[in-house]
Amino acid sequence: MGDFNFHIKDLGKRLNKEGLKESIPEGVVTHTRGNQLDQIFSNVETVSWETSQLSQTDHKLIQVKLKIKYQESDLKLSDRERTIRISDVRKQCWKTFIEEGREMTEEDLNQPIQKCFEDKIGKQFKRRNWYQQPPEWAIKCNGTAAGNVIQDTKTKWKDAMRDLEQCLERNDVRGFFYLVKRLTKSQKQAQSIKGLTIKDERTEIGDHTKEQVLKYYRELFRDNREQKERDRNKKDTVMIDEQDKENLCDEADVEKSIQECNFNKAIGPDGFDGKMLNKSKTISKTVTKKINQWLNEGHIPQYIKEGRLILLSKEQKESYPEVNNTRPIKKQQSTQQMRKKVGYQKLVITKMDLKKTKAHTQTQLECWSTQRTPKRANRERPTYQWTYRRRMTQSGKTN
Repeated sequence: MGDFNFHIKDLGKRLNKEGLKESIPEGVVTHTRGNQLDQIFSNVETVSWETSQLSQTDHKLIQVKLKIKYQESDLKLSDRERTIRISDVRKQCWKTFIEEGREMTEEDLNQPIQKCFEDKIGKQFKRRNWYQQPPEWAIKCNGTAAGNVIQDTKTKWKDAMRDLEQCLERNDVRGFFYLVKRLTKSQKQAQSIKGLTIKDERTEIGDHTKEQVLKYYRELFRDNREQKERDRNKKDTVMIDEQDKENLCDEADVEKSIQECNFNKAIGPDGFDGKMLNKSKTISKTVTKKINQWLNEGHIPQYIKEGRLILLSKEQKESYPEVNNTRPIKKQQSTQQMRKKVGYQKLVITKMDLKKTKAHTQTQLECWSTQRTPKRANRERPTYQWTYRRRMTQSGKTN
């Protein structure tokens, strides 16, 4: 049958002539355990390896069948076998050898062989559409990791809404319906969807459906855009005490309000923890000046008014509840809470001042009602003599 290693030995001689070392290790037993290529492939982390020889005149080894165990990142390629030409492996070996610019050892052959295998699989594997591939959250979150229920749910809906928006941008109605089906039902129980209900109207697949979906989203986000324009043009009114023509508050009022704030809740979108104000006087002083400046100038930044939604458990004992047992709340910025607290304290003080003013005014009215002139009091207050005289006069007229 001939020597299977003839071409490999010839390749080694040519490499030595050019001043390069052989890429195949020397001293490997050939005929008892297979040729040198068999030894190289057997050293790769494979579940099984097989060699087959084609009927050619020079008895050259052409094909090798590999079954490679892939890692977690290559779930779709696990436990698959493909036939790879050795010439492709040699190309990958030389490519790695040239790019790395160093001597090739036996360990370096693992990378080109696996790379060649992946390229071959990628060419022959029929790819699915992007909306039929499992999303990233489904692969990462398989239900075994504890404590990630809320974060996984947020990631799931975020990716789903992003995919829906991409469907609308591409006018891909089929992908849109597929994602809606996957969000509303489990994939096993879902039936083939033929339409979508928008505002109690059933729409079918076609151009009419695409128009209805685009119209629905335009109307949904139109008010939001107009509201942003109005907020951009509208400025906050300057908060000044009109009676005394003074600023609304001073730094002492802000410090007092900050001390009464509750910072035991979740951290807001700005990542600012109010507990640091108790530890650092410099930070407390800076925050106090900034809030005082916003209130007195009447210009509050837009990012201070923003918040984020978080899920809280309906029961206090559950640290990581299920999604069905949660309720959403809006967590505002910590600086926004401080600003609102200052305004609330100022309203309470103003209300107390109004009560005092009202009581003072009522006292003045009572004093004014009692401090009348004696003549006017005598005229208005009837005496017993006047009453007796009037009664006698009326009785004489009747007699």
